[in-house]
Amino acid sequence: MRQVIAFLALTGTITIAAGPLAAHEGGADEDVSANMALSAEAKQVIDTLHAYAAAVQSADLGKIAGFMVTDAGFSSIEGTFTDIGWESYRDHLAPELAMFEDTQYTLSDIRPYVSGEMAYASFDYAMDVTVISEQFEGGEHPVSMRGKATVVLVRDREEWKIRHLHTVTKREQKPDAASEH
Repeated sequence: MRQVIAFLALTGTITIAAGPLAAHEGGADEDVSANMALSAEAKQVIDTLHAYAAAVQSADLGKIAGFMVTDAGFSSIEGTFTDIGWESYRDHLAPELAMFEDTQYTLSDIRPYVSGEMAYASFDYAMDVTVISEQFEGGEHPVSMRGKATVVLVRDREEWKIRHLHTVTKREQKPDAASEH
């Protein structure tokens, strides 16, 4: 019952707060979070997300786990792939991290919203990494991804933890498509 109430509260919070997010008219590359008047709690959310990005960049699963809710209530959607529970996400992420070298992972345009013990934020991300695998000629392949994400966080004592993460990778435009727009 508590989970249903929490879900309904979060849904209502997101619905109420979505207006200001949708109303933003700044450019896609503008870092809105740098220009927003933020509460101390919203700044903590931004700091948590930047620290999480540094943990991802380190490719250290133990550091990443420190920013996550590590129970069955965690969820992640990566494009159309879904992990339900920390164990599933960890088992998905561990082999990927083992193949990553020279990882650069940065977040920008972070837009936090905090309500009590829950928060969410949308942001842009950029990831550049060399994937090491015998599947590639020469044993390595550079990968560059840009995308958007939404994250739901919960307060655990004095820290914010990621309960849900949804990422979408921006499709590369074909040269013909770019000239048509």
